Amino acid sequence: MSNYAIVTDAASTLLRSQCRELDIVILPMRVRVGDQEYSCGAETNGLDMKDFYSKMRDGVSTGTAALNMGNVQDGMRPLLEQGRDVLLIVFTSALSDSFDYTCAAAQEMREAFPARTIEVVDSLCADFGQGLLVCAAAKNRANGMDIHENARWIEQNRLHYCHWFTVDDLRYLRRGGRISATTALVGSALGIKPILHVDNEGRLVSAGKARGRKNALTEIVEKVGELAVEPEKQTMFLSHGDCMEDAEFVMNEIKARYGVKEFVVNYTSPICGAHSGPGTLALFFVGKER
Repeated sequence: MSNYAIVTDAASTLLRSQCRELDIVILPMRVRVGDQEYSCGAETNGLDMKDFYSKMRDGVSTGTAALNMGNVQDGMRPLLEQGRDVLLIVFTSALSDSFDYTCAAAQEMREAFPARTIEVVDSLCADFGQGLLVCAAAKNRANGMDIHENARWIEQNRLHYCHWFTVDDLRYLRRGGRISATTALVGSALGIKPILHVDNEGRLVSAGKARGRKNALTEIVEKVGELAVEPEKQTMFLSHGDCMEDAEFVMNEIKARYGVKEFVVNYTSPICGAHSGPGTLALFFVGKER
């Protein structure tokens, strides 16, 4: 079996158990909560996720930092020293500078380890959609796909990884510049909930709006019927910003309507959740198109 390492970043929302089972390495990223900074990798190192979203609800400011060259090189070096090649699958370049820094770091490491192969791929994905793509790449490796074939496979298939989500409070998207202050004010007053997704360029875009939370959740459920390829055979990923009851509603509806049997659920990574806020509900699956 190919022995190359598969490496991604903390924006992927992957569970520690998934990383252990599939031999995935996570590059940690930094998140700020008030005046405290945390390093988030496959675990959040002292940052309790329920407490994180509770603090956001209480108005505590949050922020994140992209990967830097030092982060990436520190993560790669021990793998390269072990004689392993490295496939890096990175948070969408449309939402972060992490991909650019990773490419620069990889080039320096190629020069330091000329016998090793390093592939870097822009996932054009975010949150657990990125995680879903990385898990597929890990399974490709387990089935014997070499590092070059796997990198090309990701590039050819990443636009089939659908990201659909809604948020409960528009002010967090306003703070991040995703919507205007006027849109946030009017939408909040009218109970408007946005339907958002990640497009083919890896950007976060609005795809519609619904009156009320339950209607927004139902519209996300209906995207499975519109887009999913053989949904009954898929394991779908779902992330949430401390709103597990809404996650269960979405799962139960999808199971009843489309015969999906398996879900993997996690809190939305603080790297993404710091910008989308508590009440984020996101669904990820493989579709005909995004």
